[in-house]
Amino acid sequence: KLNRTVRRQRATEIITPFMIRTIVRRIPLLTRRACNYSVHQGTLRLSDLCTDPKYANNVAIIDKENNLTLTYSELNAVSANLAVVLSKSFGNTTEGSVGAFNKSSVSCVVTMLAAWKLGKIFVPLSVSHSESEINHIVTDSKVAVICASSQEHINEDFLNHCTRPIIDTQDIYKASASLVQKSPEDEALFKKYLTGADSAQNGSITGEHGALTIYTSGTTGRPKGVLHTHNSLYHMTTALVDSWKYTSQDRILHFLPLYHVHGLVNKLLCVLYAGGTVEFLPSAAGPVVWKRFAEEERAFQRNLVAPSAAFKPVTLLMAVPTV
Repeated sequence: KLNRTVRRQRATEIITPFMIRTIVRRIPLLTRRACNYSVHQGTLRLSDLCTDPKYANNVAIIDKENNLTLTYSELNAVSANLAVVLSKSFGNTTEGSVGAFNKSSVSCVVTMLAAWKLGKIFVPLSVSHSESEINHIVTDSKVAVICASSQEHINEDFLNHCTRPIIDTQDIYKASASLVQKSPEDEALFKKYLTGADSAQNGSITGEHGALTIYTSGTTGRPKGVLHTHNSLYHMTTALVDSWKYTSQDRILHFLPLYHVHGLVNKLLCVLYAGGTVEFLPSAAGPVVWKRFAEEERAFQRNLVAPSAAFKPVTLLMAVPTV
C-alpha cells in the first residue's frame, strides 16, 4: 500500500491540471471582481426561477435514473401542479413548511419550487438519517407536509410513526405541462402559480420571507436549523453566477445531496438561475460517475466527426472531498 504522503502527492498530480483549467476558465481576476457583489439590489423570486420566457424551451433538468428530461416550461408547469396539490394540505393557514426527502432528482426540485410558489419554507430531508434525526428536524422546522418520489426511500420507522401527510410525487412530476385540473378553482390556482402572479398563498413574497432551512451536521449537538431568506439566497446565487460565469450554455453533472448548500445552491440554483441544464446522476459512486464520463467522451468524439447544433457538452463538475 502507498503511504499517505505518496497517495496525497499522486492525487495532487491528477487533480491539479483539471483545477487549473477550471480556475482559468471560470474565475476572473480578483482585482476585477473585488467588492462587486453589491451591484445586485433586487430580490430573487425563487418561485419564478423557471418562468423566464427566454429559457422556456431550454432543457432544465435531466434525471438519468428516471429517464426524464424537462424543459424550463415543463418544470414550471409540473411544480405549479404540485403547488395546487400542496395548497390543499395547508388550507388558509400561513403556518408550516414543506419537507422533501432528498434524492438528487426532479422530485426534490419540483417540491422545492412548489413550496416557494406557495410562499412556504422548503426543508430538505435526508433518507439516510435515523428516525430520531428526522423527527427532530421536521418538528423543529414545523414541517406540515412531506413529499417523496416513492415511500420506500423513507426510513421505515419514521414512516410507520409519522402523523404528517406524505405526498407521493412519483406521478406528479411525470405529469405533462397540459395537465387538466379537476375543478375551476384548481385551474385558477394552477394558472396563478404557473405565471408567478401573487406567488405566496396568502400575499406577495418579499425578500425577507423565509425560503430554505438547512440543518447543520449535528457534530457537537443536535442539528440546528439555519434559515435562509429569499434575499440571502438571491445574493449567494448572483454572486456565484457573476464570479464563476455560469451561462445558459452550461451543463452540470449533479450527484451531491440537496440537503447541503453546495449541492442546492452552487450546483442547482446557480445553474437554473443562468438558464443552464442540471443532469442528475443516480449516485456519486465511482463507477456511475466514470461511466458518465466515458459516455460524454464518446459523444464529444462523435460530435467532432459529425457536428450537431443539438450537442450540449458537460461544462461543469463539482464535488467534495468525501466523494
